[in-house]
Amino acid sequence: SWNEASSESTGYEHSDILERVLASLLKVRDGQAVFERDSILFDEIHYDWPVTAALMWAAARFRGELKVLDYGGALGSSFFQNREFIQNVDVLWSIVEQKNFVAAGQKFLGDDRVRFFETVNDCCDETQPNVALISSTLQYIADPYEVIRQIESTRADILILNRTPFFEGQNDRICVQHVPSSIYRASYPAWIFSRQGFLSKLKDWSLVATFEGDEGVFLLDDFKCVQFLGFILERKNAQ
Repeated sequence: SWNEASSESTGYEHSDILERVLASLLKVRDGQAVFERDSILFDEIHYDWPVTAALMWAAARFRGELKVLDYGGALGSSFFQNREFIQNVDVLWSIVEQKNFVAAGQKFLGDDRVRFFETVNDCCDETQPNVALISSTLQYIADPYEVIRQIESTRADILILNRTPFFEGQNDRICVQHVPSSIYRASYPAWIFSRQGFLSKLKDWSLVATFEGDEGVFLLDDFKCVQFLGFILERKNAQ
């Protein structure tokens, strides 16, 4: 169960995670580093090109206005990853995160283009997103389908899912993920989603494209193959 996996994990609330992510993002913000992901700094940007393409598609569709709801977006990794491509777009990037991340984001990184909120409702009270992005987040939520329902309650007509683990089994599974100590010491409860079952629950959305992540594949104990995938979806009957 999720509670059993949680009891064997340190969780995302560990203070060391925020401290490391913040230190890395501040270097990116200030031009001392090029790119950050999971608190690790890189000499070059590792683009998720399908995500970038989806954002550009959305910007074109909405006539240059890009209002992103980045659920679980940490301190803005995806914004900084794509900022060269969206700098000439009328962009508002709203990140929904844990309370401690929101406080740090508002203090150190928030500006007229990047904002931080604790809930989807708080975000929508201030801005109406036209795109929702969930990247490497949904699998770490106790009730991931409730998050989908929250997104469906917004005005976002495009949903981008990225870096999410799927397998071809019938039912979703729960596991404990251990982070390599070279990144930071942590472990999380995590879902591995049934691809067919997951997509069947997205009744309000049409699948536009599927793409593979760069995390590779791994095997479960019954030799089922798990692969990280992304989906670009469009709301049915969107205006």
